[in-house]
Formats: sequence, C-alpha cells, structure tokens
Amino acid sequence: MAPQLTLDDSFQSNTAAGMLSYRLPSIDKIFGLPRDHFAHMGYLGFTLSIRALIGNELKDLECEL
Repeated sequence: MAPQLTLDDSFQSNTAAGMLSYRLPSIDKIFGLPRDHFAHMGYLGFTLSIRALIGNELKDLECEL
C-alpha cells in the first residue's frame, strides 16, 4: 500500500490541468526484497496506468516514469 497522500500532495494535483500527485511505496516493499538488493542499480523505470472516464468511454492512460 502506498503512503497516504497529504494536503501538500492534494494541492499539487490539478486533474483539470493534467497534473496528478501520487506516491509509491518504497522500492523494497514493491518487490518484497531487501533495500540493499537494489544498491547496484542506477535506474528503475515504471509505467503508471490510469483508467479514466472520458466522455462516455473508459480509456486506459499510461505514462512511463
């Protein structure tokens, strides 16, 4: 489970302008491995997917992070 959003996060989000603030759990919690397992890695990429109702149609929107 991701950390709970704060008021600061919600002030940074503005979905009407295309901005969404979110938080991810720590990398060791996502993969269930000790944190030092990732010490040799310089970069991890993720794809964020959101299912949005646009008009009368559900669409899957994706963004690589």
